[in-house]
Amino acid sequence: MTRTTKLQRYGAALLGCTAMLALDGCAVQKAPVAVAMAPAPVADLPRPVLPAGLPEKLNVPIQDAAGTYRTINYALSPDQVAWHVRSALNVAVLSCRGPGEAVIAADYNALLKRQKATLAAAYDRVQAQFRQTGGATWQSAQDAHSTRVYNFFALPPAKPGFCAAATEVLTESRTVEPVAFVTFAQGALPRLEAPFTDVYRSYDGYRRELAAWEARQPGATMLAQALPTPAPAAPPAVAAKPVTRAVVARVAPTPAPRLEYVGLETLIDWQPMAVRRNQQLAAIR
Repeated sequence: MTRTTKLQRYGAALLGCTAMLALDGCAVQKAPVAVAMAPAPVADLPRPVLPAGLPEKLNVPIQDAAGTYRTINYALSPDQVAWHVRSALNVAVLSCRGPGEAVIAADYNALLKRQKATLAAAYDRVQAQFRQTGGATWQSAQDAHSTRVYNFFALPPAKPGFCAAATEVLTESRTVEPVAFVTFAQGALPRLEAPFTDVYRSYDGYRRELAAWEARQPGATMLAQALPTPAPAAPPAVAAKPVTRAVVARVAPTPAPRLEYVGLETLIDWQPMAVRRNQQLAAIR
C-alpha cells in the first residue's frame, strides 16, 4: 500500500467520524448545557385600601406585652373607672343623635340622680389624687386629663359602635343600686372603650398590610431614594427697607397645636340651646 493510499484512507476515516459526531455516533460526546430560566412574573396584590371612615393619619396608643392598648382608660383606680364611665356616657348623651337620643338622655340623667352620692364620692377621691400628685398646678393637670378623656370618647370613626354600647350600658344601669355602681362600672368601661380599640386594631392592620405591600415595590423605593431633595423655595423678593421694632412686634407667634379631636365645648355647642337648658344634669361639674 502506497503512502498516498494510506493518507486517503486516514482522511476518509476522519471525515466519517466528523459526520458521526453530529449524530452522537463517536465516542466523544458533548455535555448538556444548563440554561437558566427566568422566573415567571408574579402578579402583585393591589395596594391595601384604608378602611372606610378612618383618617390617613391616626394617633394610636402603644400596646403592652399582652396586646392591650394603653389608652386614657389604662390602669385606673376603681374611682377613676367610675368617673371615666360617667364621662363616656356624658359624651354619648351629647353626641349620639338619632331615634334613641331622648332615651339616652333620660337614662343618663336618671343615672346621675340615682348615683349622685356614689359619683360625688368617687369624684372627691379622684380630685384628692390630683391634689396629692399635682402640687400647685393640680387643677390644670385634672382639667387636661378630663379633656383627654372627652377627646378619647369623641373619636368619630368609633361613634356608631360607641353609641350602641352606651345605649346598652345606660339601659342596664336602670337597675344598678348605688352600692353596686363601682363594680358595674368595672365591667362597663371595657365595653364603652371596645369600639375605639377596634378602630385602632383596624388601623394597625392596615398599616402592617401597607408596609408589606410597599416592601414588595423595590422600584418605587429605589426611585424615591434616588429623587433629589427639593431645595427650599426662595422667599419672595421684598423691597429693601429698614427693619423697625414696630414691624418685629407685629409678627404673630407660632400658634400652639390644636387637639386632634373636638373638645367638650364643641360637643356642647352641637346641642340646641333649649336642649342644653334641659340637660343641666349632664353638664361637667
